[in-house]
Amino acid sequence: MLTYISSLGFLLKDPSFTMLYFSLGGYLLTSSIIGYFTGMIAKEKGYNRNIWFVVGFLCGFYALIAMAVIPKRCSIDPIDEKECPECYEIIKEKATKCRYCGHEFTTSVVEEYEKVKNEPGDRSM
Repeated sequence: MLTYISSLGFLLKDPSFTMLYFSLGGYLLTSSIIGYFTGMIAKEKGYNRNIWFVVGFLCGFYALIAMAVIPKRCSIDPIDEKECPECYEIIKEKATKCRYCGHEFTTSVVEEYEKVKNEPGDRSM
């Protein structure tokens, strides 16, 4: 045991081992910082922060650049939306009742809305 401790002390005094130790520490610190920023950008764009932290940690600046270039994830498809004819708020296409004003949609109202939607003119009342 004493021999092991003395050999470890010898390694710590060795300049090449010390340089390797600080190089590895610097690499881990830099990778952690890059992973952190990659994860934060991913979170803002709607992606999983933890997965992109690991990708940023392992791939470095390549992952940071990739995340900066990747477009923001769209949570709601604009095709699946419609406008309430009563309050003019945007709601889901399949909604049968407006969550803002409580207007209930029937098939005749939807058909009427489609006619009004396609007509040119002023919507203000």
